[in-house]
Amino acid sequence: ERYRVLSESTRDLITEQDIEGRLTYVSPACEAVLGYRADELVGRGAIAMLVHADDAARAAASVRRVLASDEPVFFAEPYRILHKDGSPRWVAGAGVHYRKADGSLCILSINRDVSDQIREEEERRELERRVQQAQRLESLGVLAGGVAHDFNNLLTPILGEAGLALLDLPPEAGPVRGHLAQIPPRAAPPPSPPASPLPGRAARAP
Repeated sequence: ERYRVLSESTRDLITEQDIEGRLTYVSPACEAVLGYRADELVGRGAIAMLVHADDAARAAASVRRVLASDEPVFFAEPYRILHKDGSPRWVAGAGVHYRKADGSLCILSINRDVSDQIREEEERRELERRVQQAQRLESLGVLAGGVAHDFNNLLTPILGEAGLALLDLPPEAGPVRGHLAQIPPRAAPPPSPPASPLPGRAARAP
């Protein structure tokens, strides 16, 4: 009686299946977790009906581990089971095998819905990925700025020397002057503001 009360009051999904994998008991929590009534699942194949196709092999391997162990076996990692509406739910749990009064071998499993935790973990990883990408782009921008600065430092004297060479060439060096004239000159410094008249200058002017 105490185990029945515990099974019916917990929000965790408790199932019992026979050696063939057919469900022989499903706790009432299945309706909240999966959308099924218990009587809709009893007699059905647990893995074939409920486990996501991509996780079915892993779930079957967990069942074999439970059957091979005399101790409760915690499932290595969460896997997906399917809600009645077809949407996946992530669950994590453990299982143990035992013999019933008639000698038949059964597997008892307890699974907890961890979909919210899985979703939060995925969101955290995505945020970390975006932060790392932003940091890489920032580093690339700093590197590009440094390269541009260094290149400008190299280019400035070259442009200056080209301008001086153009001034020193005689007029008859036409082709060479033409090539040098295509090199853009260095940016000229901004013009100085006009000098203001000295105090008292106007009074001394004739």
